[in-house]
Amino acid sequence: MKQLNFSAIGTGGIFKTIQFMINKNKRAKLACVVDINEESAKKWGEKLNVPHCCSTDEFYEEHCEDIDAVYVATPHFTHTAMLDDAIDNNINVFIEKPLTTNLEDAVRIVNKAEKAGVKIGVDFQNRYNPQAVNMARAAQEGYLGKIMYGTVNIPWKRTQKYYDVAWRSKWDTAGGGTLITHAIHMIDILIWALGNPISVTGKFATRKHEIEVEDVGMGIIEFESGAIAQVLSSAANDPGAGTHLSIFGEKGNVIFGGSILSQTRWQRIKRKRYPLNIKGLPLHYYKIVDAFISYVMDNKPFNATGRDALPITAVIEAIYKSSRTGKEVKIDTSIF
Repeated sequence: MKQLNFSAIGTGGIFKTIQFMINKNKRAKLACVVDINEESAKKWGEKLNVPHCCSTDEFYEEHCEDIDAVYVATPHFTHTAMLDDAIDNNINVFIEKPLTTNLEDAVRIVNKAEKAGVKIGVDFQNRYNPQAVNMARAAQEGYLGKIMYGTVNIPWKRTQKYYDVAWRSKWDTAGGGTLITHAIHMIDILIWALGNPISVTGKFATRKHEIEVEDVGMGIIEFESGAIAQVLSSAANDPGAGTHLSIFGEKGNVIFGGSILSQTRWQRIKRKRYPLNIKGLPLHYYKIVDAFISYVMDNKPFNATGRDALPITAVIEAIYKSSRTGKEVKIDTSIF
């Protein structure tokens, strides 16, 4: 069986989970690790018994010949350069969110990748969470009836220590605060369920932490279907609470969330299931990695492509713009 050879760029945080999922998949292997932190690169290279290097220049010059895809888990502000480098070297990309920190770069990257025949996947793992899949598919096919509105509520607690990782606290390096870092996953599922957004009104503020970016953000989104949705994301709550995404239709409602996003409540309608048909570990991260492998190797449909990330990027950017200008922001759906 042919395997998809990955190189990881960035070995902190979520990398530990994704490298495990790659190496647990019989159709893939992690063949190289890259990190500007020499100690971390060496540690993981030795642990996984693979080559390691401390710069992407070194990787592309010396180690990329047999690599099919890079997994990118680096700070937000580096994503555009990481994507450009991979596309220029004709290597597919599986990248942590956000795709990029602004819509202009995101559109350019997606168009460039498609023209080059390079596939981009974004780690929106809830698109392979069975509970989220059931809710989104039910809304898409009209099982809930005409959608009236949706809500996203993310009342999280983040300490100052969380933002003392310097790049997270600044606009230039993070691209934003709780909206682009935390709410992005639920905005993703909301858009997946309800379709293209056409206008946004938003407000953000910094209420608690010593940071440039927002720790409270709100948005009202209008969709082509006529549905509207409210988004609230906070990193300033104490105590924090669980995330919830709710969709209210004329025939019934679905409430998705919980502390580990593993619960849905179906109101006035019977629960409906849409099997993913992915074998292996019953974990969202495993499923999205496996689906990305199939996307690259077998050209099978993938739920979280670079193009799928465009409306998400557009909405978050529009919330920021609306807050700064005090005006509603229209979204050009032709770029999606």
